[in-house]
Formats: sequence, C-alpha cells, structure tokens
Amino acid sequence: MLAKAAQAGRDYFTLIAVQAFSLPLSVAYVSIVARWLGPQGWGELSLAMAVIQLFFSLGISWHAAAVVRFGKEEYRDHFSVGRTFIARGTLLLISLAIAFVFLQWLGVKGGRFASTVRDYAGLMFFLLCGLAISDHLGWLLKAADRMQAFAHTLLIRQVFLVGAVALLAKAYLTVPAVLVVESCGYIAVIVYAMIRLRSLVRLREPPEQSRVRDILKYSWPLLIAYACGYLSNWMDVYFIHYFLNTREIGIYQSAYRIVDYVRTPLYGICTVAFPVLMAVRLQEKRSLIDFYVRKITPQVTFIVNLAMLAVMAVSPYLIPALFGKEFSAAALPCAVLLAGVGFQVIAIMYTTIYSVYDWLPYNSAVLILVCIINGIGDILLIPRMGIMGAAVATALSFAAGSVGYLVIANRLLAIKTVKALCMVIPTFICAIGILMGGSYFSKVVAWGGALLLSFGLARFLRIFEKKDLQIWEKISLPLGIKQLFRWIYTGFTMGV
Repeated sequence: MLAKAAQAGRDYFTLIAVQAFSLPLSVAYVSIVARWLGPQGWGELSLAMAVIQLFFSLGISWHAAAVVRFGKEEYRDHFSVGRTFIARGTLLLISLAIAFVFLQWLGVKGGRFASTVRDYAGLMFFLLCGLAISDHLGWLLKAADRMQAFAHTLLIRQVFLVGAVALLAKAYLTVPAVLVVESCGYIAVIVYAMIRLRSLVRLREPPEQSRVRDILKYSWPLLIAYACGYLSNWMDVYFIHYFLNTREIGIYQSAYRIVDYVRTPLYGICTVAFPVLMAVRLQEKRSLIDFYVRKITPQVTFIVNLAMLAVMAVSPYLIPALFGKEFSAAALPCAVLLAGVGFQVIAIMYTTIYSVYDWLPYNSAVLILVCIINGIGDILLIPRMGIMGAAVATALSFAAGSVGYLVIANRLLAIKTVKALCMVIPTFICAIGILMGGSYFSKVVAWGGALLLSFGLARFLRIFEKKDLQIWEKISLPLGIKQLFRWIYTGFTMGV
C-alpha cells in the first residue's frame, strides 16, 4: 500500500512538472504561429480547429473516460488492455467515418463555413485522426498505470511543435503547414505511446460486442456535458464568423488563449481534490466537506482573483508582446474574459463536489444554462459591440454557471455561504471600469481600488483564520503537497 502511495505521488509530481514545463513551450508555439500568420490566418486556423473539435467532442472524446473504467479492470485481471483498445477503437473508426462524410458535406453545403472546410478538408481529417488516436492511447496509458509515460506524451508533442515551427521560415508557415505540423505532432505521440503499450495490447484478441455496449452504456450520460463544454469554448468563434469576419476571430482567439493559459492550472485543483474528497465522503467525514465549501473554495477564489487582477493589469502589454501589435485590440476583451475566469474558479471548485456525489443531472443542467446565456449574449451583443460583445457574453455565462453550481450544491449540502462569490466582486468591478473606458489613470484607479477591496473583503469575511490550519492536518495529502499548502496558507494568514 505504501509503495502504491509513493508511486502515485511520483506520478502526480511528474505530471505537474511536465505540465509546468510544457506551458511555456505552448506559449512559444502559439506566439510564433500567431505572429507569422497574422489575425486573418490565425482566424482561419481557429475556425478549422473549431470544426475539428466539433467532431472530436461529439463523436470521440465523450466515451474516452470509459477507457480508464474498463481498461483498469482488464489490466488488473489480465495485465492487458487489448480488449479495451479494440472495443473503443471500433467506436473510433465509426466516428471517424461519420466525420469524413460530414466534412465533405460541410465543404459543399456549409454556407459561410464551406470555403474554409473545402480548402482544408483533407488536412483537417488527417489532424482529427491523429488527435483521436493519440487521445485514445493516452487514456490507455492512464488505465495501465503508465502515468509517467502519459506525461511524457504531453512534453513530446510540445517539443515537436516548437521545433517544427522554428525550423520553418515565415514564408512557409501557412495555415495548411500548421495543420500538417499539428498532425505530425500527434503522430510522434502515437509512436511513443504504442512503444510503451506494445506488451499490453494484443491485437490478435477478438473484439467483444459486449465491451463496446458497456463503453456506450457507461459513457452516454456524459454526452450532454461534452456537447455543452464544446459550445461554451467554441460558440463565440461561429458567431463572430457569422456576424463579423475571420480576422476578428483571430484577434478574439488571441485573448481567449491568454484565458486558457491562466485557467489551465486551476484544473489541477480537481486532480488533487477529487480523491481526497471521495475518501472523505466514504469515511463520512462531513465536516471536511463543509470545510472545503466554506473555507477552501473562498480562499482559492480570493487567490485566483488576485492573479486575474495582475494579468488584467499587464494584458495591454502582454498581448502585443506575445502575438504582435496587430492583436492589440484583444487587450480589452481579454480583461473582460479574465473577470469571467474569476467566477469560473468557483465552478471548477464545485465541479469536484458534483463528481464526488455523482450529481450528473444537476451538472448537465448548469452546463445547459451556461450555453444558453452565452448563445443569447453572442446574438445580442456581437452585432453591437463586436468581439467585446463575445467576451461579455462569455464572462456572463461563466458567472451564471458559477452561481448555479454554488446555489444547487449548497442547497443539497444544506450549507449557507456566499463568501466565494464575494471574492469575485472586486475583479468584476475592475472589469466594468475597464469596459467603460476612460483615461489610463482611471483604469489604474479601478485596478488599485479592486485590489484594496479584495483584501478588505477577505479580512472582513475572515477568509483566512489561523485555527483552520488544524483542520488541514486531518486531510490526507502527499507530504509535499501538504507542505506547499501550509506555506501558502500561513503566508495569507499573516497577510490577511
């Protein structure tokens, strides 16, 4: 048991280290591609990626989690993942065949999207195949407890992408070239993953229809969540293309990339919190669940919103530095989106609670609400405000989703607290001040006032209290993570 715990700790820290190292590589890759393609080319690439992700989300990724469920079972009983590999591989072939047909149809009947799909249909399908297969193998690595190998695949792809675009001269870096580079990056991952899985995948094993049915039965409730997740991430691209043009997509997507980078580490919270909260629930330690909702969630929300205020302050300089002066118009939408992330951290924290208690219907209801608000907001605001309207609609949808998650969960848990929402108020006010425009001085005042208000609210609501450190000692965490949390918590206890 101790050996398994130690291995799990090593696997986790390897994954975190690789993700931390991969992030600057990803930033470098995106920066090079966006600068050399310009807003128009970056917009065309984003539109092509939106179509690829449509087929990936609705046809492939929603049944990926079943690989871990059934693959782990097969690995435990037979030290193999061959049957799971073949069963889900069958579903992948069917999904890719359907995607190929629909790509051809979109190239002819896709309206305003037809030209983009028609120009890049072959490369888009090639990229979709690489994405689907590499994703499938990645889940198999997780199922076979090869977490370090899975972490290596993330690094291999990023190193390949940066190396490939660095070798290409600006004149040769076009949208088709980027699609080829992306596809080859997935091929590199596929080769490495197959090498690591070669002893665990026996292709001579016959496919089992029952295993395919089990995967579908296990996965279909997740389809709504994946569909809503796709719409939330890519809906803006379609509406901007419909109401505006491809160049505006490129500018908006540069702002959205910044948002992706700053919120990616937040999902690591779920990785840490889920097994801990699941163990707490099984041990019926309800007081620790209450502590997570009443204390940890507001604390994390406070810290994240401080980070959002910092990024908002430098976004007018950060976006031109990363993407070039042609993307400077993305600074204001970026600030508004960052305010939305300030809300979204609450949703991320509560998502773990929903997973622990298996509240899938409530989770789906909130996701549907988010999509409806985002869609209505895009339709009403983009024609009037341009890409700023898309940013406002997305931020409002994030806020509505977070309020929905909090209200429903608190009601089910019989907990009354809105401290986490209070921690977002300063960031929200700062975003409104930036949105209203004015001089540079007024924006500095709005940012400084929001910062002071954040610390004032944290002190007034007693977000950090020294007595809470005693509860941390009761939570089972790897020693390194616990020491890190103690250091962070003690620092904010002294400061606030």
